[in-house]
Amino acid sequence: RANRAAQFVLNRIGPWRVLQHSSGIHSYCYDVGRADACRVPGGAVVTTTDTVLVEHPTWQLNQLIAQRALLTLTGKTPVSVTGEMTSRECFSVHLSWR
Repeated sequence: RANRAAQFVLNRIGPWRVLQHSSGIHSYCYDVGRADACRVPGGAVVTTTDTVLVEHPTWQLNQLIAQRALLTLTGKTPVSVTGEMTSRECFSVHLSWR
């Protein structure tokens, strides 16, 4: 029952409203670094900076999986979920959905 209620709420609010809270979610989970989301046509970009975690391939893969799961949980179809190291301490996840 609670699962269905959570699914209903996530479907109603969509991925962007969740991604807007990236900074707070990141600071809840990690003591270092920062995460920010910005909207782009057809999706969003979530950028994590100022932490050595971004250099670890396993951490990067986990971020890609988590963002893809977020899209699915919010009732969207992932079109593309890609990651990119834009500098030594900066990892960006590019998301697009329909």
